[in-house]
Amino acid sequence: MSNLSPSARPGDAIFLKACSTVEAAEWDTDCAALRALKPEDWGRTQLCALRNGVTGLVARNLAWARERCGVEPPILEDLSRRRARRLTVQLLRRKAAAQAVRALQDAGVDLIVFKGFVLAEEVYGDLSARGFGDCDILVRPEAVQSASDVLANLGFHAPENDFLAATTDVNAHGLCLERGDGVKIDLHWSLGHHFSAAQTDLVWREAPETAESGGLGRRRLSPELTLIQLAAHFCHHDLLELKPLVDFYLVAARMEDRIRPDRLGELTRELGLAPVVDFTARLCGRRFRPRPAIDRLFAGPPSTRARIALATVASDDLAAPEQPVGRWSVSARRRLLFDGVWAVLRWSAPWMLPPPRHLAERFKRRFRWWFYPRYYGLQAYRVLTGSRKLFKDFIR
Repeated sequence: MSNLSPSARPGDAIFLKACSTVEAAEWDTDCAALRALKPEDWGRTQLCALRNGVTGLVARNLAWARERCGVEPPILEDLSRRRARRLTVQLLRRKAAAQAVRALQDAGVDLIVFKGFVLAEEVYGDLSARGFGDCDILVRPEAVQSASDVLANLGFHAPENDFLAATTDVNAHGLCLERGDGVKIDLHWSLGHHFSAAQTDLVWREAPETAESGGLGRRRLSPELTLIQLAAHFCHHDLLELKPLVDFYLVAARMEDRIRPDRLGELTRELGLAPVVDFTARLCGRRFRPRPAIDRLFAGPPSTRARIALATVASDDLAAPEQPVGRWSVSARRRLLFDGVWAVLRWSAPWMLPPPRHLAERFKRRFRWWFYPRYYGLQAYRVLTGSRKLFKDFIR
């Protein structure tokens, strides 16, 4: 079932098609729909692109639409300017990333570059088509200190407290290092919140060495593990960020001949992420252009819980601004859909009835009983007014 139906908002439908176009000729069947768009529909398409961080991709694919259909999207000039500015920045970041990779390799640090640059160049096929703010580098847990020392010599640093907190936190998986010119490297020792230290060997087994790829190292995550990491990233961020969903879709489409569904199934079961990957693939099937490469990633009808989740998430407003209170509700929704009612209750308990220590941390002073009415009053105000401020913004 596709979400690109005639009943969908025209601007949203064109936006989703622009996110999921792999070849220019795919626009040929959409020429009439493009010509029928009104100025407000194009404005909606642009707003969706800006809110979801995919302006470069939408700009490139709408340029293809113009070539195939002879339609001049009124938003294309603005999106193309943004795309060009992004390319200038990304080229500088890529140069810094290649320098960092070379230094780590010279120091004997085994590494895997993943996400950002790899997806932009090897999946999107265009450095300007996918936005990102840092270079993600994975090293083995025992090499974190050595890697951070090498990167420090290149000017990449993290506050000492952040480094100590991240490397001693059992739930941490990476640390952002930044250079004076604003270039950032995310140094990881696991792939994310869904990947434990006990799974380190599995991850590195699924990242074989290949030929050197444009100065960004010799290792790449296997196509199957790439899909799993992207699905986990999408679901961890409360099913809100469209970009990892687009990443998942394009990896499945571009690497179709390299992806082995049987191996993908084995890995998802071993990692305990089968429901996450299944849901992500099915949502791609609903939101984006129909594609056999997506359909083969899941089998049979969805479970009742997955069906409810698909209907709920597919109806999200792609142009809605994020609000802190709204983020709390979708975090609860994600846990309810994947983990059940008890998981939501365990997660929400400290928010509904915070312990004294929790309130002392929030109010930045020694605990007093009157913190409770003030806490509930502030939270009620945020809900009733739809405030975009964080709780800490009210504390002075």
